[in-house]
Amino acid sequence: MGERVLQRGAAVGDAHFKRRKAGARAQVPPQLWRLKRENQRWRLYARMLIDENRWRAQRYGLDQGLVDFGKGAIVPYADLLEEIIALVEPDARHFGCVEEVGHAREILARGSSADRQLAVYDRAVAGGASRPEALTAVVDWLIAETVRGV
Repeated sequence: MGERVLQRGAAVGDAHFKRRKAGARAQVPPQLWRLKRENQRWRLYARMLIDENRWRAQRYGLDQGLVDFGKGAIVPYADLLEEIIALVEPDARHFGCVEEVGHAREILARGSSADRQLAVYDRAVAGGASRPEALTAVVDWLIAETVRGV
């Protein structure tokens, strides 16, 4: 299904060029429009390959890297993140959200919420908490994080 979405997106990009003078550009996702304009396109990968990276991320988190199918190698997630940030940077500049896109680097550096939840759990267990008490500590931490700054 994801492949069809990309193919339809490309079709929308093709239709855009036929109706450009009618103001259709605003309806086309900027990345697809820009790729079409530069005579580039998204690579389409089999769902099995995408699922492999999903499994790797679930199994290892971001520490073990993901498969870069273009290179045919496992690449550190930080390298892939920089590549995607560079890819969307012109669009982020256009929409005035470069800082928000760059925030992905901070998330990678400090860890995800899941990483921090595991750390809270591990600290609680190391401090002598039972499993239910450690889980309660995680929930308390989540509540505090959720309402912080509200």
